[in-house]
Amino acid sequence: MPASKTDTEHTVRTLVQYKVAVEDLKPGMYVASLDRPWLESSFLFQGFTIRDKSDLETLREQCEYVYI
Repeated sequence: MPASKTDTEHTVRTLVQYKVAVEDLKPGMYVASLDRPWLESSFLFQGFTIRDKSDLETLREQCEYVYI
């Protein structure tokens, strides 16, 4: 009896990040990385969802671009 498709098929997931200028960011976007080391920023977590204008202002003060 042949193996079922689920036994032999592997799923490959590739994470794609896009470089985005901070001027183009909007609330709801997920910031995966910055244009500088996280420890040189005021953000507590490595990776976060932009919640509001305050997050956008902080990103604009500290970065030129980010990866989403």
